[in-house]
Amino acid sequence: MSTEQTEFEATIVDACTKREEAHWRDSDDRASICIGTKYLVKCATPAAHPKVQYFRAQENGYVVMEYINLMPSPPALTERTTQALRSLSDVPAPSGHVISPLGDGLIRHGFFKDNEAPLHFSSVEALEQYIEKGRTMLLSLAKNTVQPVSISGDRLIFTQSDMDISNFGVDEHGNTILLDFAQIVMLPESFAAYSMSSKDSLVGIAESLGWSRSSNR
Repeated sequence: MSTEQTEFEATIVDACTKREEAHWRDSDDRASICIGTKYLVKCATPAAHPKVQYFRAQENGYVVMEYINLMPSPPALTERTTQALRSLSDVPAPSGHVISPLGDGLIRHGFFKDNEAPLHFSSVEALEQYIEKGRTMLLSLAKNTVQPVSISGDRLIFTQSDMDISNFGVDEHGNTILLDFAQIVMLPESFAAYSMSSKDSLVGIAESLGWSRSSNR
């Protein structure tokens, strides 16, 4: 490891340790800091995305990336959001990837209690069986009929499961920015439509993307 990298990691660890000592009682603390531009990596050709570095020190992991300076939302943010979601949905899945976030972890989506799936699903069929089991349980409690849900024929897409407007923006260079990648997951298209159905401002986006045609409502 170079001297520069050693100093870089030591600076990050020290800054994070001091922040944790100052905010350990704050349950809403997002455990993130801004350390300025001293250690920005200068590249000959600017990348289309921020450079991200990761390292471990003792029992902790640290992710370091360039600070994105967001601008006030422009009038065309809806159109930009539509295009960002369209591009995201067209990203092919890595070989062997099944319905889940990229990497480890449970599916995070508003369909599930507390916005997180209770278990891992090995396939779309396994997820559909889980939904059907829940529907059967609801039938014994509800007076109205709960319609069956079919997702086995849905297109699988990457989507932002937390469709809050704060997860989309524009940086100082005019680039559309998609935030909160922990919420990005590959799921059947019906789940993408569901995540947008609760907000009137998002219904038009779902219609533009063709996601509103799902029969699972």
